[in-house]
Amino acid sequence: VAEKAAQGYNDFYFTDDAYANVKAVQDVLDVIDVKGKTHQAQYSFSDTMDRTFNEMIQRKTGIRADARYSEAKGRLVGSKKG
Repeated sequence: VAEKAAQGYNDFYFTDDAYANVKAVQDVLDVIDVKGKTHQAQYSFSDTMDRTFNEMIQRKTGIRADARYSEAKGRLVGSKKG
């Protein structure tokens, strides 16, 4: 950010999911004389992780993404895979 400000940029918008990065950029913006806004992004990967992972398994193995296996059946099917 400081390098871009030195190049003449004077309005920044920064978003990151890591608080430390957002804080570091905000600290720089507080020191240099430019407009800027920071924002900490929040995304819950777990909201879509199950469906995405099941679709990946379906593409690779042919097992339907919406199929539900008991733990016992999963172990049995998995043991035959090597």
